Amino acid sequence: MKYKNLLFGIGIVLLLVMTMTLVSATKDANFDAYYATIEDDGTRDETNTQVSGFSSVGYTCLDAACTLAGAQVPSLTSSTSTNTITVTFPTTLQSNYGYVLYFYKEGYIGWEQRGVIKYGTGPTEQGPDIYLSRKENGWAPIMNLNVDQEIPSGRPIEIDASVAIDADTYAALERTAVSDIPLNSLEEVETDVSVEITNLQGNIVYFSETQTLSIPVSQSVPVSFVYADGLPGERDYIVTLTTNVEDEPKILNSVDQEAVSQFVVIEPGLTDYSYSDVDSLEINPEMPDEGEVVTFSFDHASYYINPSGASSNVNSNIEVTIYRNSREIENFVDSNEPAGTYSFTRTYNEDGSYRIEVEANPEQGDLPTISTRAIGNTEEITFIVGSPGREISDDDDDDDDEYDPDEELRLLLAAKDEGDDLGTLDLRPDRLTLLEKFKIFLWTLFWLILLLIILIILVLIFKSNQDNEDQEDFEEPEEE
Repeated sequence: MKYKNLLFGIGIVLLLVMTMTLVSATKDANFDAYYATIEDDGTRDETNTQVSGFSSVGYTCLDAACTLAGAQVPSLTSSTSTNTITVTFPTTLQSNYGYVLYFYKEGYIGWEQRGVIKYGTGPTEQGPDIYLSRKENGWAPIMNLNVDQEIPSGRPIEIDASVAIDADTYAALERTAVSDIPLNSLEEVETDVSVEITNLQGNIVYFSETQTLSIPVSQSVPVSFVYADGLPGERDYIVTLTTNVEDEPKILNSVDQEAVSQFVVIEPGLTDYSYSDVDSLEINPEMPDEGEVVTFSFDHASYYINPSGASSNVNSNIEVTIYRNSREIENFVDSNEPAGTYSFTRTYNEDGSYRIEVEANPEQGDLPTISTRAIGNTEEITFIVGSPGREISDDDDDDDDEYDPDEELRLLLAAKDEGDDLGTLDLRPDRLTLLEKFKIFLWTLFWLILLLIILIILVLIFKSNQDNEDQEDFEEPEEE
């Protein structure tokens, strides 16, 4: 009896284990991480150097191209201390479009893998290699510079007045991921912004300070400085803001960018003069490529202050000069421009380092006399025109991993093209090969046979116990 009860208990345990396995079964895949460098032309130089200690996160895809990411899938979140990570996929496919995976590690540019369709049960599979990268060169654009008195007076900066300096600093990495998975907490770029106020010759420094910003990819962060001591005399001064990313490990070499303003400080109470103000000089896009249309814009205004101190608007003469690699390539002048936003477009077919310089001066014809003192204002920014990313392929034809042609010089995510062989098993019936269907058939048959055997054992044990009980019921007790 004890033996039969033991068999009965074992059968129950096996049935429970099998049932739990069928209900909670998952599909695992391993991904191996290696190091790559992103060159200036956008190509990815892949190496066999292993990258260890990285993590993954995953979301459902809401469309075929996986441009829209849905809910986060908890089982796709994983970490490893080696260069191989195991990602667990749910038994049931959560979206007909599959999943998007994002692999990341601090100090590296992450990797996006999209259109991954995997579910069901079975042995662990090997996914394609992933590459965590660093950029060969990087730069953080800075623009929209404004230099003014901390307490605005509508006049030029006066001697000993507190000076406020504001600008926008852009991330040195642009988001090129196809999907819209949230990356702000995963990808930020550490950027140093330094300010200097000097005389016109640059040999006297009145103020210098550095701030360190953490800028999310493809975003900008405002930066502000205040020089409370004020500037000492009536002369020309230069404010220079410089960005560098030399402390950001995702970028191997920093290319400094600048925003500069040249202005005049005046005596308090000055009258009978005119002046111009230029600010918010910017370009769009902030990191243009060869052949891409670039829009330049800035705000400007000019005023005349009469002997009684009253202000009136006058038009401006605007001069624009553009340089490539320190050589002037364009210069033009527009006269009698009313106050407002001035903009124009250009297209550059050569990559390199560029600089635009904008100078505004009061229109002399709008002034009471030619001898009226006129004070101009100059602002400039540097920018880089890059080469578009090229399409490249791995040497391994089995993986067929192509570099996305939409990836550009400032690569953030090495996104897979839609339809790439992701090295995973698509278990949707209309996409299974005959061999894959046969494997699934055998796997299903195995569990059905095992279930049948367990059920037969349980029935036999139950029947045996029932026969014993019936026999005991009919046995008569012996008389003494």
